[in-house]
Amino acid sequence: EGFTDFYAGHVLLRAGLWSLSEYIDDLNRALMRYGTSPARNATAADVLRSFWTDQAVQKLPYDQGHLFAHLLSYRIRKASEGRTGLHDVLRLQHTRAQRNEAEGRRIPGATLFPAILREVTGLDIAPDLARYGGAGQQILLAADLFGDCFTVTTVTQPEFHRGFDVDA
Repeated sequence: EGFTDFYAGHVLLRAGLWSLSEYIDDLNRALMRYGTSPARNATAADVLRSFWTDQAVQKLPYDQGHLFAHLLSYRIRKASEGRTGLHDVLRLQHTRAQRNEAEGRRIPGATLFPAILREVTGLDIAPDLARYGGAGQQILLAADLFGDCFTVTTVTQPEFHRGFDVDA
């Protein structure tokens, strides 16, 4: 789901429907929501267990996927020295899936995407999926994620506390 958020921002920006400022504002909202979420370190098991009962957990796969798509896009550009992007990998995955279907084979996207990524870039995302999705480690983006356009920085937000126990 977060990959769709990633691409929605890119498409809106490239189509001229969003300014660069609007794109950055949207990304900053996702970063803030993710970074301040009480669920940001939820494991895959936590998400499966609490998705339908906890709003923070419901939003986590969207924000986590959005940021993971940015991280993956960055790593692909670095590994290919700018010759390949995430869109190239996804296009090849789509083409390969169509060919597989025509040949009577159905390979799940969760299997096909990492294989295509490794084939095109040499990158293995299994450790990242285990670290971020499985174990719930927080995703941090590289400062030079957007090259010379702007810099990603980490900030510390004060933690809000109501001053009383709501459940009590």
